[in-house]
Amino acid sequence: MKPLLRATALVYRPDGFRAIGGIRCLAMEVVRQQDPSSCCVVVSRSSPADSFDGGLPGIPVVHKLHGVSRMLIFGCDSPWAYGLVVRTRLLRPSLKIGWLPSFHDPSSVSHAWRARLAQLALKATQSWGITVYAQTSHERKLLDGGLCQLSSHGLPADVKENLAGRLDLGRFSATSPRPVDLLFLGRPTRQKGWMRFLTLARLTRLHCLAIVPFEPTTDNIPENVQLVIRLSDDAIQACLSRSKVVIIPADYESFGIAQLEAVAAGCAVPLLGRWPLWDHFLHLHWQGCRDDVLAERLRRLCRSPRLLQRIAHQQAQYIFNHPITSTAFLPGF
Repeated sequence: MKPLLRATALVYRPDGFRAIGGIRCLAMEVVRQQDPSSCCVVVSRSSPADSFDGGLPGIPVVHKLHGVSRMLIFGCDSPWAYGLVVRTRLLRPSLKIGWLPSFHDPSSVSHAWRARLAQLALKATQSWGITVYAQTSHERKLLDGGLCQLSSHGLPADVKENLAGRLDLGRFSATSPRPVDLLFLGRPTRQKGWMRFLTLARLTRLHCLAIVPFEPTTDNIPENVQLVIRLSDDAIQACLSRSKVVIIPADYESFGIAQLEAVAAGCAVPLLGRWPLWDHFLHLHWQGCRDDVLAERLRRLCRSPRLLQRIAHQQAQYIFNHPITSTAFLPGF
């Protein structure tokens, strides 16, 4: 492969980007906002560049940074990525580097020690001229080491258009068919609140759908939960448009792309963890509810089309008018 001139190198994990997920959505938005032919995905030497697509369609995969003028790191839980940044800064001190972490507040997650290490590392890298981008003011305070900037969520155009459409109540009918009561979207892990979702499914006995990227290790999934694995983006959007409430009991959400797509699709999204983007939206802050209380609230919400319509409109309005939406995406990068 010929060296890419003035290319933007995208870095995530040693084997590239997952085929689905919020990080991939952000990476694709970076590609969309510039010439895609100038982008490449960097993977470790153990990942064959000629057979692995890195999870970003049409974007070449490379092992080396030849011809690259800038590098953008995604996430903050891959030791390989930290090592690559250190080597690159030592060997190519003039290379422009930005970092868009999916950072979790150590005080709000079960993996607090890992989050604390990431916090210290991200603050330290700023002394090397590396810009770290935070997506809420709360996270900027936690990560600021001199070169931490706020960035918008870089939502795709179709999501922005759908959010705008939700502000017109004529675009969302209270009687539009939404046969799925509760939808879970994400990895079936403790961090995403998978077990609590299953508990709520059992308690509510509502029609539940779970869209996951891989087979859960969980036994005894309730009969009222329909499990689907690794759907396409279009199929996920279709499921969102048929769902009333998206419930993701994640302990902490930084990007929250799944939640934002759900709001854009007209779903109500209760807040069941520490999600700084939604700090000033008070209607569905249900983090402190016991499971039985939460189950009753979910039943009542799903049985009230007018209430669902009002909540969907309020959440879309909150995001559409949020200060972060008028902030530049990756300013200076």
